[in-house]
Amino acid sequence: MKKITFIIILLISSLGFSQQELIENFETSSNYTFAGFEGLGSATIATDPAVGGAKLNGLRLVSASTGNAWQGAEVVLLSSKIKLTTDKTVKIDVYATQAFTMLAKVETGGAASATSQAYTTPNSWQTLTFTFTNGLDGTATANGEYSKIVFFPNWNGNFATPATNFTIHVDNI
Repeated sequence: MKKITFIIILLISSLGFSQQELIENFETSSNYTFAGFEGLGSATIATDPAVGGAKLNGLRLVSASTGNAWQGAEVVLLSSKIKLTTDKTVKIDVYATQAFTMLAKVETGGAASATSQAYTTPNSWQTLTFTFTNGLDGTATANGEYSKIVFFPNWNGNFATPATNFTIHVDNI
């Protein structure tokens, strides 16, 4: 009986170590800073846009057609880091007014790395899984503990496509 109990405890503890950690949910403003760049319409903290949504606060990005195609926003993490040493994936909840492809880039703490993911469910939350192993946009495979993540909402394989007007909400990094 002791052996079975010991094995069950080992299995349960191994499950706890395999789960991803919530790095930022935008509820405590002292944990991060953020800024838009290159003509992004705005970057603000806003409440959940979904009707009856329960996500509380998130980062709201407004892409502007008057900005550069490589416009975006950076989030600097002040009290935690994104650890991409063994597991190279980051999951992010996204809500947007249209389908689009977002480039995410990690910086500060290791070689810069970028990857993209398609958002396909307009006006609803979708979890995007970014795997930082392909090094898009002239970057390398991630390997380190990163304190900055940057979001580019107008990615279409490159930044040659003109920017468009739409709103994106990012939560639960």
